Amino acid sequence: MNYRPYPDPDRALKRLHLHHPASSPTEARLQMARHAIAALKHAEQAMQPCAEAARQMSRNAPALLARIAPGAARFAAAAQGRASS
Repeated sequence: MNYRPYPDPDRALKRLHLHHPASSPTEARLQMARHAIAALKHAEQAMQPCAEAARQMSRNAPALLARIAPGAARFAAAAQGRASS
């Protein structure tokens, strides 16, 4: 049988690194990582108003639901009470 699974993953990784040593990241990859981090920071700032609107909607949902559909509001309150206990 040619294939034998390694029972020890650490041993397998050591064997792999013997033939394929880990290389240090190139300047291009480091630059790409810096750009990605900056893009994520800008995306977080851009999504902040949307996240705040969603939080505000969730805070106002029980009062709005009680005004629109009182039966549904009682059901939601009972379900929330069951979930918290």
